[in-house]
Amino acid sequence: AFARALKVLEFGAAAGDSAAKVHLALILEFGVMGTPRDHQRAIDLLTAAGNEGNLDALKILTAAYAAGDLLPRDRDKAQHYWRLVMTKVSDYQYDDACDRLRSLGGEPPKEGSADARAGVDFSKATLI
Repeated sequence: AFARALKVLEFGAAAGDSAAKVHLALILEFGVMGTPRDHQRAIDLLTAAGNEGNLDALKILTAAYAAGDLLPRDRDKAQHYWRLVMTKVSDYQYDDACDRLRSLGGEPPKEGSADARAGVDFSKATLI
């Protein structure tokens, strides 16, 4: 059953499904169910999903850069990704997202400014 699911994820990722890319990346990063680990491919898949605006990928990349575990620690990139996350969250989640950005050493945009909750064109964003 897992082998079949893995094939479905591979197909979905190749077809451009950002959720499939995230799931496949996690399987490859951690070697789930004996799958050969492939760190670079996992990061490439996460980055591609993030470039497509996938919220889970953006959160994972934020955490990876903030903690320095999957990727080298980089506070600027962590803040960058978290700002992208902030453009995608609900009003309820926005306050929590602002608090998280502050904990990363960043400052959220001022309410009412052009950058506050601004839409991001993920088809043109370069995340790494």
